[in-house]
Amino acid sequence: KIQRNASGAFACHYDNAGPPSKRSVTAVLYLGRADGAAVAEDDGGALCLAPFLRRRARLRPLFNRLVLFKSDRVLHSVQRWRGASPRLCVSFWFEGPVNAPEDLVLTRDRLRFSGWDEAADFFMKSPVQRTLSRAVYDCDYVSSIRAMRSDGEDAMLAGHARVVDATVKSLQPLVAELRRRRALIGADLEL
Repeated sequence: KIQRNASGAFACHYDNAGPPSKRSVTAVLYLGRADGAAVAEDDGGALCLAPFLRRRARLRPLFNRLVLFKSDRVLHSVQRWRGASPRLCVSFWFEGPVNAPEDLVLTRDRLRFSGWDEAADFFMKSPVQRTLSRAVYDCDYVSSIRAMRSDGEDAMLAGHARVVDATVKSLQPLVAELRRRRALIGADLEL
């Protein structure tokens, strides 16, 4: 997918949110600004990667920068582009064996852990983290939706809040512990 972004932002999401998607790996190649000028810090458009319960990384859209990440396991957003000339990039998605039944649903058996460390480790490595990400990364979702400045912002925020409320209601102790662990993660990486 070739992108020519004159403005706008993309809210937090996974490139593979579940079936029927078969996206396994996402690749983004940044081609810089349409006018050929170097991307400046104040142009915006950074890709913000948020691997579950790990340090986030903010990557500027520099010319010839290639970014690869797991489509079903890395929450990400794109900050608003403010450059004088459009931002150019190409996105590729590579398909693979994803969305197995055990990766889709939190069942009572899947939630049996000997301790919080085992639970956190499981969610860091499993795409089933998508089920909890809105609750654990609530503030990130809300701020990225607001950054879009969309006519549908209120509806998106209301829909997000419904999902978070239902998740917290069903899994309150787990969500509280994962939120606590998320708060202990170090500062974002700026790349």
